[in-house]
Amino acid sequence: MRCRPSTSTDSGKLDDLWHATVNGRGKFVSAATPEEFANGLKGALDTIVQRTASSSNLGVSSTELREGSKVFQARFTSEVWTGDLWAFTVTSGGLGSTPQWKASEQLPAAASRNIYTRNATLGVTFLWDNLSDTQKAQLGDDSTVLDYLRGVRTQEVDQGGPFRNRLSVLGDIVHSSPVFVAAPDNFSYERFTWEGASTYQAFRQSLIADSTVEPPVAARREMVYVSANDGMLHAFDAVTGVERFAYVPSAALPAMMSLTSPNYTHRFIVDGFLRAGDVYQSGEGGTGQWRSVLVGTQGRGGRQVFALDITNPDAFGTSSILWEFTDSDLGQFIGNPVLTRLNNGRWAVLIGNGYNSDQNRGFLFVIDAVTGALIRKIDTGDCVASDSPCLSNGLADITQWDNDGDGTADYAYAGDLRGNVWRFDLTSTVASEWKVAFGTTEAPMPLYRALDASGNPQAITSNIEVLLNPADGVRWISFGTGRFLAGTDRADTSTQTWYGLYDNYLGDTLTSPVSGRSNFAQRVVLFETAL
Repeated sequence: MRCRPSTSTDSGKLDDLWHATVNGRGKFVSAATPEEFANGLKGALDTIVQRTASSSNLGVSSTELREGSKVFQARFTSEVWTGDLWAFTVTSGGLGSTPQWKASEQLPAAASRNIYTRNATLGVTFLWDNLSDTQKAQLGDDSTVLDYLRGVRTQEVDQGGPFRNRLSVLGDIVHSSPVFVAAPDNFSYERFTWEGASTYQAFRQSLIADSTVEPPVAARREMVYVSANDGMLHAFDAVTGVERFAYVPSAALPAMMSLTSPNYTHRFIVDGFLRAGDVYQSGEGGTGQWRSVLVGTQGRGGRQVFALDITNPDAFGTSSILWEFTDSDLGQFIGNPVLTRLNNGRWAVLIGNGYNSDQNRGFLFVIDAVTGALIRKIDTGDCVASDSPCLSNGLADITQWDNDGDGTADYAYAGDLRGNVWRFDLTSTVASEWKVAFGTTEAPMPLYRALDASGNPQAITSNIEVLLNPADGVRWISFGTGRFLAGTDRADTSTQTWYGLYDNYLGDTLTSPVSGRSNFAQRVVLFETAL
């Protein structure tokens, strides 16, 4: 593996060496040959399998790790399905082995926790009297269930009650990655002429206490956000580890009742990735404003997308819950939401529809980042005659591309379960004209179809990387194939492929999707072994 320092401002692109540093618990494999490396790696994986307490994803407090930076490690204990978030500080000697704090040890008392949810169209505090009749029924019409979810432990079995015992009130954090938010990043939007660009620096400076150091010292509280399968998105003070507030997506409530059962079988509830960013809300007569938003999904736990206003975490309240969104064509989305500005002048969330939607087709959803209104839903169509068998489908992670450097997304790329690579055309200033780049509305056409040597589709379940060749200004796209979405996928041992494609198709000039492997330069893996 070849690694280099990163200057990216995307917190999702965390250097994998830091995953190894923390998750490895100080262990490493020294190998002079591929065989020694494979044997050492197999031993390490065998050790991991034997553990019941596991770490999942990481977050960091800066894009360049340096002395004083923090690393946040999400954790879960599969034996009892509880979770935690640990913070480590980077020192001159490296990464400390003792956590600076553990969130489970800093959790406020149940009555003191600031927990919110959404009741119909309004945000409310997560208290019994604020729930609708439907929501109360989802919790068994039993207020002690809500008390348990807030953290009351007097009704647990070992206290003589009917509810499941917990080692910790925090639920397991399996797939969600911690997201650190402090001072806003400097995107130099003042270069552009669109609405709000000239006021971004003023907004950014209002949230910075000291800009003479790097990274700047935030004027607002430094926070770390992560979702857990106790049904909540948790917001922790990044310095102390104290939970400042939590949010229960309303679609999570039906599943949360199961958490009380002594015979609880694990399920994902709020398990998706989070995306934080700054967006501009247009206003009449120039009264628009910038705000920081946090967008999340239920991931494997459900079909809901939600957004919170996190501009000032100390002032977070019911009005900070911006919106929730769901749709019958939205499935379980396990990727990262994208926050971007579009050519109609709106800031939006781009997501693929994920898997297990009602129609089992692929859709790109474009959702207003401030209001939650659906701006556009683009259908990639059903199977065509050459699709045999006709596989259930769903769109994976979205990658946006600013083609002319004006700070606005012009294209989006995504793969699907049928091995299709889709390019979406977002260049128009009219949202109704956004479409799949090739083919027609009735018969949309992918840019490429990934097929193995036997002509079988290769599923694409991860994001597509888009790069610009500086020599000729043409886009390169690269992606890997494979899927691990269900237990049955374990049995699939078919060969998967890493592709690099040259996307030089302009407008709608592509008359049929490119497929096959004859035009590729093959790269061979020199050594591999079963683990």
